Amino acid sequence: MDFSKLLPVILKGIGAVQTLVNTGQNAGPAYRAVRVLLKKAEAGTVTEADLAETETDLDGLIDRFNRPI
Repeated sequence: MDFSKLLPVILKGIGAVQTLVNTGQNAGPAYRAVRVLLKKAEAGTVTEADLAETETDLDGLIDRFNRPI
């Protein structure tokens, strides 16, 4: 897996976790998404589908956070 494709998704996840924690909301789903992706990266088993799925999950969490704003 190309690290340049992995890093933006990880950073998006870290940003989502940080924002959710700072606003007192449940950051668990975002944290788990990043953790799973990092474990796969460590094992060298991240696929394009993994990246797409994680990014879709994170985008959904971010959208739900932004909805009331």
